[in-house]
Amino acid sequence: MAGRGLKLRVDLSAIVQNYRHLCKVAGKSTTSAVVKADSYGLGADKICPLLYSEDCREFFVARIGEAIALKDYIPSTDTTIYVMDGITNENDLKICHTYGFIPVLNSLNQIRIYKAHPCPAALHIDTGMNRLGIRTQDINKIDLPKDNIVMVMSHAACADDEDDTMTEGQFKAFKQACEAYPKAKKSFCNSAATLKYPYMHCDLVRPGIAIYGGFPGMKPVVSLSAPILQIRNIPKGETIGYGATYTAETDLKTATLGIGYADGLSRILTNRGRVFIGGHACSILGRVSMDLTSINISDLTGEAKSEDEVEILGPHQTIMDLAKDAQTISYEVITTLGKTIEKCYLNNKSI
Repeated sequence: MAGRGLKLRVDLSAIVQNYRHLCKVAGKSTTSAVVKADSYGLGADKICPLLYSEDCREFFVARIGEAIALKDYIPSTDTTIYVMDGITNENDLKICHTYGFIPVLNSLNQIRIYKAHPCPAALHIDTGMNRLGIRTQDINKIDLPKDNIVMVMSHAACADDEDDTMTEGQFKAFKQACEAYPKAKKSFCNSAATLKYPYMHCDLVRPGIAIYGGFPGMKPVVSLSAPILQIRNIPKGETIGYGATYTAETDLKTATLGIGYADGLSRILTNRGRVFIGGHACSILGRVSMDLTSINISDLTGEAKSEDEVEILGPHQTIMDLAKDAQTISYEVITTLGKTIEKCYLNNKSI
């Protein structure tokens, strides 16, 4: 994607600051790092060694393939890699044996596979999210050597909601389930729960999006700009873009940017998103297309010109802001942009 001329700037010093802040919040609890989806699209090969240099020793990925890739980025002698999706067949289990990965057992079927060749494992208890995990009413069906279970974990479904009424009930159910595994470490908190509910930290917290700046109060990690390719004068009554979804109500001046949905700029931002030039908000006009987006520059105090760079993400617009306009969440914004646009790493030093 380098030929598209766009670069997602990733501030590694901000990642360090965010991780240090999370460690401080976690206190005596261990602060791990969720690095699935290539560290949320920002590059596990760069970010995981950085987190390791900050004494992070416990990492969570989603899939076996991610764990295999991760072992090449961080030392294996003193780190633990958990595979949250668990195992789907005996070959997955053999890989865990070979490399020392910790599979997270999410179902009675995974437990059945696991019993063929037991190794250290984590047990996921579903306390109400109804996605993965052993339902609390099925705990008595688990037939495993308890010494093999090194961690019992669950996942908060609503901790990031302002009016959260679910997390306390989940945590209560989790504590009850953990009574059957007194020797295992306990882990409940994701990013939101880590920051919001200190008494739920248990032995280990599992922040993800907060490390990457996608949570309120954390340091912004990513920034992105796009070039102006052309400036146009649009007479009143003319339309802009595919489907003619925007009609100029007055004479307008527009700029066409070299970025679109192929670059991760959501098509949902059609006629509703905004970008910034010199700190001035410029609304998106018409449909976001594959690699072009039109914006309104009629009210700029200064003169914009072709090849000027326009802020998509930066000091005036965070990934949370962009996500709100795109009717989505910061997770989707950051993973999509990180997957499609060339990354440029800044401040590659611990601070």
